[in-house]
Amino acid sequence: MAKQSRRTSSPKPCLLFVDDNLEEAEAKRGLIGSRATTIARTPDDVTRNDLKCADVVLVDFVLTDWLESDRADSLAKQPKDGLALAAVLRSHCEATWPPTAFALHSARVQELAGGLPPRSRAHVIARTNNLEWVFSKRNNENVRPVADQVLALAEAVGALPTKWPSQDLGRMRRSVERLLRLNAKSDWAQRAWRTVESCHPPIHTLAAATHGLAFVRWLLHQILPFPSFLWDSTYLAARLRVTPKSLRSALSTNHRLARVLAPYRYRGILSDFLGSRWWRAGVEELLWRRTGSQSFTSDALTKFISDLSPTLQPTTVGEPVVVLGEDLQPSDELIDISDAVELQPDEWPAFADTAWGEKAVVDQNKSLQSIVVRRELPES
Repeated sequence: MAKQSRRTSSPKPCLLFVDDNLEEAEAKRGLIGSRATTIARTPDDVTRNDLKCADVVLVDFVLTDWLESDRADSLAKQPKDGLALAAVLRSHCEATWPPTAFALHSARVQELAGGLPPRSRAHVIARTNNLEWVFSKRNNENVRPVADQVLALAEAVGALPTKWPSQDLGRMRRSVERLLRLNAKSDWAQRAWRTVESCHPPIHTLAAATHGLAFVRWLLHQILPFPSFLWDSTYLAARLRVTPKSLRSALSTNHRLARVLAPYRYRGILSDFLGSRWWRAGVEELLWRRTGSQSFTSDALTKFISDLSPTLQPTTVGEPVVVLGEDLQPSDELIDISDAVELQPDEWPAFADTAWGEKAVVDQNKSLQSIVVRRELPES
């Protein structure tokens, strides 16, 4: 999705790294290399031109050296941390075009969670702190390398239209289809578009007022982290009735399987930000066609899967569903729907597929019991 920057004549996106330690900011530039135009600044050195050039501003959370050197006598002139600084810098960008995304970079991401549950996910922390994303300095806490994610975010911002066509429904739909790389000529495009609309994308006045940044946030905070019109490999495995582990293994080694699923893989903006995603409508069309309209019949589906790849391992449960653990992360162990109970986490969008928990696990966990859908509870 990369294209020539709307801010400069460069064909690359622009990233601004803000850190109280200039050496650390320069080190971040090194991680990006030649894939983007990069600027490294301490907080005192950030200029309006820097903000104007940047597609993404990545601010370090802990700014101890800078704050200790600040002799301002007013609290209003002393941002507490990188989060406060990001808010100040954003205030100089919000009314301007092109839009600029803001993200934090920290080794202590959970300190940003406040009263949120332990191990709250990045999209929740970002959404509650008026940020596009929060990146951890601990590699094992990121879905993908931070450099790749920051670059993907910058490319998504750069792909937004010069003027959001909120008053022209035809142009607006074409703009969204372009951003999502939804082929309007495919057999399943109309169904896919209806599912996109059902997820209430901010494509009218809100997108226009934010120069499209609201649409990027919607993808980051409400679409990519949840099963809706896009599925990750775990939810795709449940639909195919195979184990998630065997599906991921087969996708990396079986070229035929990858080729069959390739037309339905999501290729739009932020396509690999949280890992691979597939269009739900496309997968359903494939299964319907390849099973002779028997895509929900276990035998027909099993035959299609076995013909597709001998390494895919069918699940041993009748109607497999994905369940969430205590941290509300999807488990790799699919269970039968009869052993599941419906959950309603605060962050879970109403348009997303049902959130399930395993009954045996929920019975032993008070935090999960508190989010069980009321109709699932036994009558007192």
